[in-house]
Amino acid sequence: MVAFKATDWNGKGCNVHGRIYSSNDDFITTFNSSHLGMGLFHFKPMPGFTYYCIYKAPDSTELRAELPKSFSKGITFSVIKNLGDELLLDI
Repeated sequence: MVAFKATDWNGKGCNVHGRIYSSNDDFITTFNSSHLGMGLFHFKPMPGFTYYCIYKAPDSTELRAELPKSFSKGITFSVIKNLGDELLLDI
């Protein structure tokens, strides 16, 4: 999962939506911000590829941005709060 925050030229959060593509121009997934420019989307980068997004800014301008390169090794983790007010960690 990838978390992001979109900001305008003044550094304030702004809502955006768009699509992720691979370096082969294959469509991967979509994304939307939900509050003050913050959002989440599921994505697993594959070795040997780079990725970019095409997104619409609040003024409906369509822009392209390269995603940061991924690491060849790493870990993933998630935190879920259950009904008993406990945190469940998945690493």
